[in-house]
Amino acid sequence: MPAPPAGPAPAPAATVQPTPVATATPPASANAGSPPAGAPEPPKRPLALVLDTDILDDLQAMLGEEVDRLIDVFLDDTPRLIKALENAAAGPDYDALRDAAHSLKSSAANLGAMSLSAAAKRVELAAREKSLERPAVAVALIANEFARARQQMLARRPAQQA
Repeated sequence: MPAPPAGPAPAPAATVQPTPVATATPPASANAGSPPAGAPEPPKRPLALVLDTDILDDLQAMLGEEVDRLIDVFLDDTPRLIKALENAAAGPDYDALRDAAHSLKSSAANLGAMSLSAAAKRVELAAREKSLERPAVAVALIANEFARARQQMLARRPAQQA
């Protein structure tokens, strides 16, 4: 009786066909904002929430009214961080950009300002690699996200105090 093979039999070689890659850009049409009829919609990237109220609700349950003081400190301190980011972007001073963005990323996430945290994280990571293109634009986006988060944080207060 012959001995069984020592290991698994080698797999037959697979033939791989290259997938063609489209490189041409379709011409602009009158309906440039909408896809052609019958075309699949492009995948949508989930957007970060401006304000994750579940985080604030959890903080409220743990800390009570103290959460309002934390929000006040955040709303008072963040403009100073944004100013530091603006000053660092002018250089650009990548170390200062990274440090300020890191601080803002963390404090924003702790209070549920998720889109602000995500914008700060992008700046932090790019500044760490010294690959941040158009730092002033990136900082302006952070300032815009802060304005949106601030508005939602302040709008949430009357419902809590009623």
